[in-house]
Amino acid sequence: MLEPTFIQMKAVRYLAASMFLLTGILHFYLWINPTPEVISAIGMLIGGIVYSATGVLLLMKISFARWLGLLPIVPMVMTPFMLDLSSLDWTIIWFPIELVAVICCIILLVKKSKG
Repeated sequence: MLEPTFIQMKAVRYLAASMFLLTGILHFYLWINPTPEVISAIGMLIGGIVYSATGVLLLMKISFARWLGLLPIVPMVMTPFMLDLSSLDWTIIWFPIELVAVICCIILLVKKSKG
């Protein structure tokens, strides 16, 4: 089995950071231009700040960011229960992005604990 190299882990970290920054930008966009599906503008602002900060911290190689990267699990689980299923337009976009970001952070955590 191939052991992940430094370059592969760097690519995983960059992928996770870019996904968090993209999600942060989407949150800021919905905060500035709310749609009828948006429940809370303050929630969008807080989400934008947290996701953008996580992306920046991952780029800066701050170890706490790998744990902070698991935070999207909460909204990923709660959102379908809080919203009407017919209005999940943005969730359909966010879910795969956040899923990739969370998986990348799990890979980074597992690799760091083994190494």
